[in-house]
Amino acid sequence: MNKNDNIPDTVKETFNYYKQGKPIKQIAELRTLKEGTIYNHIKVLILNRLINIDDIVSHTKKEKILNVLKEKKFEKLKEIKEQLDESITYEDIGCVLAFVNSQNNSKEDNFVNKYQKPNQKLFEE
Repeated sequence: MNKNDNIPDTVKETFNYYKQGKPIKQIAELRTLKEGTIYNHIKVLILNRLINIDDIVSHTKKEKILNVLKEKKFEKLKEIKEQLDESITYEDIGCVLAFVNSQNNSKEDNFVNKYQKPNQKLFEE
């Protein structure tokens, strides 16, 4: 984790539990945090290429999300979610967006997608 010294200690603590093989729900319980908070940490870790997206989101779900992202620009996560079946969560979408941004060397809040059509933005700035 040396190259990522800018990662907050709370995210590093989540990463340590993750490396021990603990599931997200258990990490949340151990840390007395909400699962959503742990998923936010996971997104940072994916963005920094410390966790593989395929260990968090199934290949099938990831492909469904990527296919929706290819279709058009989206301004809100809700718009993406509405295009997907109910088995795909906002957490899944957020993790895939972090993965896409890790491939683009982008910041987490800049959802520019290399899978989109040329000259297409996913979210308005």
